[in-house]
Amino acid sequence: MKKALFVLLVVLMGINGVFANGQKDDGKIVIGYTFHSDQDVFQHLMKEEVLKAAEAKGWEVKVIDPMKDIEKQLAAVETFISLGVDGVILNPIDWTGSMPAVKMCNDAGIPIVAVNSRLNPEAGDFIYVGSDNYDAGVDSEYGRKASMFSRIDTPAYYGAKISPASQQTRGGVMIDLKARALREDGSAIEGLYIGGETANQMDQGLTEAFVIGRLAGETATADILK
Repeated sequence: MKKALFVLLVVLMGINGVFANGQKDDGKIVIGYTFHSDQDVFQHLMKEEVLKAAEAKGWEVKVIDPMKDIEKQLAAVETFISLGVDGVILNPIDWTGSMPAVKMCNDAGIPIVAVNSRLNPEAGDFIYVGSDNYDAGVDSEYGRKASMFSRIDTPAYYGAKISPASQQTRGGVMIDLKARALREDGSAIEGLYIGGETANQMDQGLTEAFVIGRLAGETATADILK
């Protein structure tokens, strides 16, 4: 959330001079804005903040949702150019696939700003506004010294084919409603309480671990105090 607001604030305030250079005779700046998809919560938030900030400045924003389709995004930029916008804000769908959008704007003499998602620097002349995901993972507010992410920017690179798999215990020890372990005949084993993955009967992971673990603790405590 903070990242989205920061990016948009910098874009709509810091590049004011860039877009203002091409404003219409009536003084109104018109911006073309295209992103990934309005169905994405983060992308929707970005769009709403762009519209809000633009309204506060008296700008007009023409929005085209390409629905994660790179061809539709490039077509959106063509439409903006044909409408004679003063500038284009582009959240690139693809590192290289969105490069033609920069060339089109460069040829038309229209400033273009890439936000949030990085764009191949060989695309042409554009401004990038965003945060480094690695640096963004450093939590200076609460004293975390290292990023939660790892950089992958030094070769050699290796790949491996993987498939999703469950790491949970299936089945587990049979227990009663008080988390006591049961014998084959259904009787409780005195002093043996089951919680966590060991009691996983329905594959609920952490939820069952917390619930059954607490139940086992309460039963054990009650038995000890008898």
